[in-house]
Amino acid sequence: METSPFTVSSSINLFWLVIKVILYLVFLGIIMWFILWIFKKKRFPQETGLINIIGTRAISPGKYIQIVEIVDRVLVLGIGESITVLSEIKDKETIDIIKTQMSREESSKNPNLPFSEYLKNFGKKMDFLDRQRKRLTSI
Repeated sequence: METSPFTVSSSINLFWLVIKVILYLVFLGIIMWFILWIFKKKRFPQETGLINIIGTRAISPGKYIQIVEIVDRVLVLGIGESITVLSEIKDKETIDIIKTQMSREESSKNPNLPFSEYLKNFGKKMDFLDRQRKRLTSI
């Protein structure tokens, strides 16, 4: 009498092997998600209080122009292999126009933002408007 290569014992072993592979894949997926979550949390914030990145534009691969507000100074930086100060913007009206334009572009880039992000952006805009109102009333 010949025995079949597919006995009950081998099918049970194959079943447990498939279950183990699926569990390992789920475990690896959870680890990858956790690593991505950590990297997302560790990114540099756009606004830290003292230093505020107003806007960034790529001009070629690896080369950018960035407008940065540091305390009360607004600098235009060239970023490539090194960082170079291209200019300083001193006119308050020009700074206001740049900030307004960048906030419009930012809100139009991501029309599918979650509501919580809209609230955060709205709070930033209100802070900006309050600062401008105070600045204008003090003139």
